[in-house]
Amino acid sequence: MRTMRSMFQALAVASAAMMVGAVGAPEADNDNGQLVGRWACTGQNRGMAFVSHFDYRPDGSYISNQQITFSPGNMIEGGGGGFWRLNGDVLTDTKTEGRLDRFIRNGVVVPEGDPEYQQVAAGARANLGATTQGRITLNGDRLTVGFYSCERQR
Repeated sequence: MRTMRSMFQALAVASAAMMVGAVGAPEADNDNGQLVGRWACTGQNRGMAFVSHFDYRPDGSYISNQQITFSPGNMIEGGGGGFWRLNGDVLTDTKTEGRLDRFIRNGVVVPEGDPEYQQVAAGARANLGATTQGRITLNGDRLTVGFYSCERQR
């Protein structure tokens, strides 16, 4: 039960950290070009390790993939997408997609029919349509936001 609670917390933390998820088309903004591209991010929070990739597209959409490790042999992989806009150092986004691709509990892949898998998958879809904002630090090919440190991929 503790593992499931940790997974729900991780989904919430991951969503808040990178604001995974825009209502309608984003506004044109001169700052958006700074973030366009693929970013590889890592972070630690509450004893969990996060490895993520974010692809910020010029049309204001993005896709993401995350791996969250809670402890040895306990992890989830998934992702999502939505729309984004950068205005100065404030990243605004709206989550339009969330998914769970793989769930490993005690070193064993959990099948999709397992009730715990279904609960974690529902958590991955939580907050669809929610718009969030957060300050980022962008310095060339390096980005920090929340507990994440990211590097632009070439």
